[in-house]
Amino acid sequence: MVFLFSIFCHTYGTIPLFFIFKTPFQHAVSEQLYIFLGSLYIEILGVMKKIPWLFLIFFLFLPLYILSSDGGYVRFDHVPLEFEGKVISEISSILQDREGFLWFGTGHGLVRYDGYRFNFFTHDPSRKDSLSNDIIYPIYEDSAGMIWAGTHGGGLNRFNIGDETFTHFSHDPENPNSLSDDIVMAIIEDRNADLWIGTRFGGLNRFDRDTETFTRMRLKPDIGSIWDLCADSEGYVWIGTQNAGLFKLDPVTEEFVNYQHDPNSPDSLGDNRVWSIFEDGEGMIWAGTNRGGLNRYIPEKDGFIRYYGDKKNPDSLKQAKINAIIEDSAGKLWIGTDGDGLRIFDKKTRTFLTYKHDPNDTESLSGNIITSIYQDDSGIIWVGTARSGLNKSLHFWAKFQHDKHNPYNPYSLNHNDVRSLYPDSSGNLWVGTDRGLNKINMIDRSVIHYAHNPSNPDSLSHNSVRAILEDDEGLIWLGTSGGGLNRFDPQTGRFTHYKRIRGVQNSLISDLITCLRQDGQDEDILWIGTERGLDKYNTRTQRYVHFQRKPEDSNSISDNHVLSLFEDRTGILWVGTLVGGLNRLDKESGDWTRYVYDIKLTNSISHKTVTSILEDRSLNFWVGTGQGLNRFDRANGEWKVYSENEGLAGEFIYGILEDNLGNLWLSTNRGISKFDPDTETFTNFDISDGVQSDSFHPGGSLKSNDGKLFFWGVNGYNSFYPEKIKKNPYLPPLVWTAFYKLDKRVKLDKPLAQVKNLTLSPGDDYISFEFAALCFACPEKNRYAFKLEGRDKDWIDQSANRIVSLSNLPPGEYTLRVKGSNPDGVWNEDGPAINIKVPYPFWKTSWFRIIVLLAAAALFFAVYKTVKKSKIYRADYEQNLKKIFTKYGMTSREEEILRLILKGYSNREIEKKLFISENTVRNHVYNIYQKLKVKNRLELVNLIREHTRENL
Repeated sequence: MVFLFSIFCHTYGTIPLFFIFKTPFQHAVSEQLYIFLGSLYIEILGVMKKIPWLFLIFFLFLPLYILSSDGGYVRFDHVPLEFEGKVISEISSILQDREGFLWFGTGHGLVRYDGYRFNFFTHDPSRKDSLSNDIIYPIYEDSAGMIWAGTHGGGLNRFNIGDETFTHFSHDPENPNSLSDDIVMAIIEDRNADLWIGTRFGGLNRFDRDTETFTRMRLKPDIGSIWDLCADSEGYVWIGTQNAGLFKLDPVTEEFVNYQHDPNSPDSLGDNRVWSIFEDGEGMIWAGTNRGGLNRYIPEKDGFIRYYGDKKNPDSLKQAKINAIIEDSAGKLWIGTDGDGLRIFDKKTRTFLTYKHDPNDTESLSGNIITSIYQDDSGIIWVGTARSGLNKSLHFWAKFQHDKHNPYNPYSLNHNDVRSLYPDSSGNLWVGTDRGLNKINMIDRSVIHYAHNPSNPDSLSHNSVRAILEDDEGLIWLGTSGGGLNRFDPQTGRFTHYKRIRGVQNSLISDLITCLRQDGQDEDILWIGTERGLDKYNTRTQRYVHFQRKPEDSNSISDNHVLSLFEDRTGILWVGTLVGGLNRLDKESGDWTRYVYDIKLTNSISHKTVTSILEDRSLNFWVGTGQGLNRFDRANGEWKVYSENEGLAGEFIYGILEDNLGNLWLSTNRGISKFDPDTETFTNFDISDGVQSDSFHPGGSLKSNDGKLFFWGVNGYNSFYPEKIKKNPYLPPLVWTAFYKLDKRVKLDKPLAQVKNLTLSPGDDYISFEFAALCFACPEKNRYAFKLEGRDKDWIDQSANRIVSLSNLPPGEYTLRVKGSNPDGVWNEDGPAINIKVPYPFWKTSWFRIIVLLAAAALFFAVYKTVKKSKIYRADYEQNLKKIFTKYGMTSREEEILRLILKGYSNREIEKKLFISENTVRNHVYNIYQKLKVKNRLELVNLIREHTRENL
């Protein structure tokens, strides 16, 4: 039906029938079937001419058979893995665990990825609990959340999440219950939660979790190499082997069926070397073989269907070794080969798309030896290669379909540099590039390429097609860069040329055409923008009127290099130029009005280059320039400029379109911007959203009759329905990734993800928590916020910063909560939380205060007792001293001098103190010595102390 509709809708005239049917179906439909369908078409067409109502039935049922688009080109980003300055290029396996982390098996250990940092687990000879071998083959997460890794020579490893160590299971020749071989090629868990291990030379093993022992399964004698395992939804385990074909094993009864290649049976397996096995969402089993193609198991006949094409087909899988198979979220199979790149298989149409490494295309695969393919929870496709590192495809994140040249797809554009584009009234899309013209059937995606042929005067005049237009008669007009104007007649398939003829006034003003526009009031008039001026061409009379800049005439066009043409609702023609700004032509009078950028004026157009012009539904007039978007008020001549300061993605505007909701869409030098004129706000999109590149072409935008928008540039074209552009709803899981004290990473007793309560130590005045939203589309666009309950009332925006730093927290209890968004600003509000306890300093605790009070009371009591005792002592001392004075008959002057001696005064100090002579002091001291019968001061002091102590 699709073929018939394609033929019916588009009149090919004398184009051979094989061109009509040259569609992607050629992969799966034979030449005889093409002939049959062509004959059937002729018969049906004859019946339809006689019975018109059949047309209605045809169109009513047609949507059931229309092929969906291939979704455009699949772009790949190369993700570098580095370890200690070395780029790791060997990726063997890929896994996303239940927390959301990505794991990669490499030739240099096991790698965990949070979107920002690759954490390598490698073999350390000094640690028995490190990874047993750095060469990893399969990775698997079981139903209990355990991560298992098979190694080359190190046996099987189980990752212990708690302390991030490994438990090893290896081959022991003395132990029949050990692993049969230390090269582990495949790991799978069946519905009974038993692990099955496929080895390189030791066959198949079943692992008993309770006893942690292995049972070796004997399928057939001499079957040593197990390449892949698959546990299907019915409970069977499928086993791919090196030379013995495919096995279907019942784990309960341990009975099996062996499928092998039979050259005499087309229903048999394509090859006995089975490298990969996969069960899709419909329960179908697919087996990838070595030179036996892709095989689908048919339960009804207990046989297989093979898919590989023929040797002449560039998409052939017959000679390819299929290493990996997955099903994407759209139900298509992604098939990785050993040296022949990637295939995407549409199970409904049975067609393949091929993607390989192209050294001239940075968006192609990094290498052709595909070892692993994985689609994560957010829809990102990851592709690992054997020698060329890791690839990431945001195909299912892209908001804009991106079509470009694929050298391995004969139905893609003939070149990436798209210079022009036009959807005609028959449903074809015409795309002009620097290598010719493409006619794309938008129903079945078939493509016809047209190019200049010097030996054919009816071919395209030049391969650089810069402008395309369909007139009211269905003729296609093409402006070329050097070949003048072309008119293509779809009925005859011929191109008619219109060129500049030197010395002939009634010819094109230039052969380098930049833009075309049919007059809105006179369908016979074609406006032709060139690099040497503007032409008005009457297609009926075949007469030209030239408009060129005249330096002495301000009423002429301001610049000869025309970039854009637009006719408003009043019939005024507006012309944008390269260096002369904007021009307004009154077609009745032929008068020109110039709007030229003037740095001296505060109110003028913002730039001399005008690339695009639009009048919206509200009659607002918009002009795209080399420096921002301009809104022109034609009534009062005022200009308002929107630039990056107002949120525009890039200053240089290439194209402007209005969608059916009144929003403007702008192609810029930094992606595509959506502008809401009511709120005057911008939403920006870049390459990660599917934008073809940051380089578009001036005027490179168009809106089809059904509301689809097109933008084109140096890397193909984008197409989309604006109402379908939605935010990706994926809610990224949030995880803690690191804890720091004074900017130094600290490892806690258990993984941070398991920490619910954290008590800080004295001196922890500056701590930090690192976390991540596990959305890997564009991690730099993920956004974060946090709230410390107990301190903050509202969430604190972190922008792209994923580290929360806390300093000098007052003593108390807090709860740290974090949240994060995906690149589209969709927030996961239910992030992780940690309860943080900040203890009081010991000098602020109750027990410390009690001790201090008790100590103060004791000290006070001791001081009180001491003072009281001192007062008593002093009173007794004075009384005893007076008794000594009386006993030894001391005079008042002798008493006075004796007291000073007891205080340590010298004779000279006593002399000055009492204002008496030195001789007087000496005499009194002598008398005191005589009365107390002592010889010197020392004996005097000791005698007084002894007398006072005895009497206390």
